[in-house]
Parts: sequence; C-alpha cells; structure tokens
Amino acid sequence: MNRTKRKMRKAEVVGNILKNYREENGFSLEEISQLLDIPVEEIIQWEEGKKLPPLDYLEKLDKIFKFGIDRILKAELTEVTITLTIPKSKSVDRETS
Repeated sequence: MNRTKRKMRKAEVVGNILKNYREENGFSLEEISQLLDIPVEEIIQWEEGKKLPPLDYLEKLDKIFKFGIDRILKAELTEVTITLTIPKSKSVDRETS
C-alpha cells in the first residue's frame, strides 16, 4: 500500500485547533459568529483552513476559550494525522467580545 504524507498548512492547523476548542466547549458556529460580530461563513473558512483569522479575532477567541494565543501563533506544520489534546475551559464566558 502506497501512503503519502501530506503536510498541513498553518491555516489548516489553526483551523483544527479553533474548531476543536469551539466544539469541546459546546459553542455553535452561530454563537461564535454573534460573539465576534462576523458572518458564520468567515468562521467556517478559518475552521476549514482556507484562511487565517486576523490577530484581533484570535485575541477575542483566546478570551473566550483561553487556549493561549501563543499556541496558535506558533502552530507548526504537521502531518494530517495529528492528535489534539484540548482541556475544557472551566468557566467559559459567553459574553466575552
């Protein structure tokens, strides 16, 4: 069997991290869209790795999920088969914007 390893682009790595934090903390795309005051389609593009979120939105997301923005900024290219360990936030403030 011939397997090819594909490297993920930084946008894909960041998108996976953001999607996992959103889902693990029980937020819908619509809720995040409202908190950030942007269209759902924009968040979908981030989560699918089609584009990186601007820094000001990463800062807002960090306030919501407390993932440590440095983790996102230092995201390295990795193989597609990555495993993310994401701790659930103990107190997620849905009013943070």
